Amino acid sequence: MKLQKAAGVEGIEAEHLRHAHPRICVILALLFDAMLIHGVVPSMFGVGIIIPLIKGHNMDSSSSDNYRGITLSVHISKVLEMCILDIYGNYYVTSDLQFGFKKRVGCNHALYAVQSVMRHFTNGNSTVNLCALDMSKAFDRVNHFALFMKCTNRNVPIALLNNLVNWYGMCTAVVRWIMLFLM
Repeated sequence: MKLQKAAGVEGIEAEHLRHAHPRICVILALLFDAMLIHGVVPSMFGVGIIIPLIKGHNMDSSSSDNYRGITLSVHISKVLEMCILDIYGNYYVTSDLQFGFKKRVGCNHALYAVQSVMRHFTNGNSTVNLCALDMSKAFDRVNHFALFMKCTNRNVPIALLNNLVNWYGMCTAVVRWIMLFLM
């Protein structure tokens, strides 16, 4: 986990976990095992704090369009996420044509793929038609039950699926907004 990141609603930072007694690993393993057995996660795992950040230093802070939100999650839930990906990651393999929400790939890779396809067809004197979709808000609009059905189709273990259904079903967020008044 990255250090020097703000704590979630529980007030625990990554440094607390890094510098804790080595027994914390055993305690968290027992906790995570119990969660998998019972199919529930602590309610605190579903709480996020959204902090609006100004997009740039020279932006007008009085316009809401110049802000983007980041969500602070409970750090122990992030450890659970990493364990889930480590243990069950083979159930969540994505297409090589997916460039978002993946490590070591991004916008430049997507642009290269589009340029390569366009170059291939234009070199063959073919017409190229391009359609682009803005999927920036797609993550916020995912149908969770369709997502769980896809997990079922991939034979994701029922214990993990029960945890995910429980976890996604309790997600809430609050916005921390600090008003600065200039005199």
